[in-house]
Amino acid sequence: MKTFNWEEIAESLKLFGEDGERASLNDAKKALEILLGEDNLRGAVDYYISYEPGCELARCVLMMLKPSSAIHRCYEIFTNSKSIEDKRNAVYLLKYISDRRVLPWIQEFIEYPDEGVQNCCVEIIDQLLYINMIEPEDCMQFLDLINNHENDHVRKIAKSIDTLIKYLDMEN
Repeated sequence: MKTFNWEEIAESLKLFGEDGERASLNDAKKALEILLGEDNLRGAVDYYISYEPGCELARCVLMMLKPSSAIHRCYEIFTNSKSIEDKRNAVYLLKYISDRRVLPWIQEFIEYPDEGVQNCCVEIIDQLLYINMIEPEDCMQFLDLINNHENDHVRKIAKSIDTLIKYLDMEN
């Protein structure tokens, strides 16, 4: 039976310190990314975008792990693909697999001249805020842009984001 070199993986994640070893669920996700391999996770993005049978399983695995390699692959597809459908699907996938690492790309997505990309983008903001992956302050830089956007769906979701921010502010 083949076993993984857990010590080597733990060392690569810098989990050993003066007080011994520490590990978290985030470290476990990073270890799984190492075990599965960056190329396989980037390939899972490509597979999801192809909508072949099994693509939903690939999406769910990516959603669970939120691997950097997959997040960056989505952005590569958005920036490099000639297919508008691939661009939309890559941004759509980010709605499920991303975290605050996508914030630097939000303005680029929301200003892209395709309603599908714009719709997915504003849904990313809404989703990240709703699941507490970002704070209301993280959204503030985008509020004027989405509240005054020409796209009806973007403005509709912007109202939902405004309501959620007010609710979260009341809780605190």
